[in-house]
Amino acid sequence: MDTLATPGTARSFPAGTGEMGLDVFLTRFNGNGQQVWGSYVGSMMGTALLTGMVTDECSNVYVTGPTFGMADIQPTPDAWRSAINVGMVLSTYLMRYDAHNGTIQYSTYFGEDPMMPMAVNLCSDNGGNIYMVGTTTSDTGIATPGTWQTIKGGAYNNMFLVKFVETGVSSSFTDTAVCVDGTFSLPYTASGTFNSGNNFEVELSDSAGNFSYTNPVIIGTAAATGSGFVSCTVPSGAIPDSLYRIRMRATDPPVIGSCPRNIRVRLYADAVNITVSADTLGTNNSYMTYQWFLDGDTLHGATDSIYIVRANGRYSVKVMDAGGCSDSSDAYTVTNYSVTSHDEAGQVSIYPNPAHDRVHISASIPVHITISSMDGRIVLRHTDADEVGLEALADGVYMLRVTDKHGSLLKTEKLVKQSR
Repeated sequence: MDTLATPGTARSFPAGTGEMGLDVFLTRFNGNGQQVWGSYVGSMMGTALLTGMVTDECSNVYVTGPTFGMADIQPTPDAWRSAINVGMVLSTYLMRYDAHNGTIQYSTYFGEDPMMPMAVNLCSDNGGNIYMVGTTTSDTGIATPGTWQTIKGGAYNNMFLVKFVETGVSSSFTDTAVCVDGTFSLPYTASGTFNSGNNFEVELSDSAGNFSYTNPVIIGTAAATGSGFVSCTVPSGAIPDSLYRIRMRATDPPVIGSCPRNIRVRLYADAVNITVSADTLGTNNSYMTYQWFLDGDTLHGATDSIYIVRANGRYSVKVMDAGGCSDSSDAYTVTNYSVTSHDEAGQVSIYPNPAHDRVHISASIPVHITISSMDGRIVLRHTDADEVGLEALADGVYMLRVTDKHGSLLKTEKLVKQSR
């Protein structure tokens, strides 16, 4: 049966030709019982069995068991043992799968003579180390100096216990949003020994969260042998509003980190559009910083959320949000600005300021009053007014604008509302 695997996983077809006609499959289901991915484990010229499985703190899946015949478990470059000796009939494998998509992160053989050990089960600890227990008749390739028993006892099977240490590189990077073309510093922790020519690299997945084993996308590199930081840049071709993953790699020796982290790639800040209220320009959203432009030239000092028009022309604004992402608006063209006479403008007075319940406007002609919050939202509007009640307003600073019946600006003033 060859319908258990899904595209893009480690092995999408069964071995099929093994001596026992058996293969191992590994499948992930979601909480609704739907298959997320599936992969075969065995080799084309042999048979694989599964005797142990465990997950680690990063939800990676480890599997182990014996293989028979000419096994091919796709050993990774950092494998403990990348091939079996000629003449071996029984071998043991250990593999780590990415729980996100069913691809192999680590794969190795274990043992070195024709009487290979047979793994029975696995367990893990909080440090990412893996423990394998099993049985063997082998005299070599298992015990290490200084352990409890370094020589096989008797002529028959012995039990063995092996610890695989998580020698590699990882990051405690917190899942966050990053702008396209934006940079960020990635802290990492190296465990084990790395050679003097080693580079620690940060690899970016595709927009579906999958990593490429043949053409990895490296977004940052640091020449080092120990823990530190890598400066990374999100490539311009990244797709906005996609959940990418990043993981650490080392080059000497070649190691791939086992705990990928998520980053949300954003192309811009929330799209900015210019809003218009009489003579005042604003934006549709609130941002951290603003810079207004007239005919493409910087309006020096125009860094508030609103801008009061002083001349005809093409106005635009560039904004930046709290995450450091920026966006620029399309130009808004003003053609109806007119200069009100200084006599009329000079005869407008606003009092008291600060004000408590009411503010008075004295002018030689009928005027319209608009009061806005500092982010450009209009909170009060009156026509032919000589006073405005402020009871409905919270204490704070507002912009008060006085215009004539044609909408021409007579006066703008910051108004402070204070409770008694």
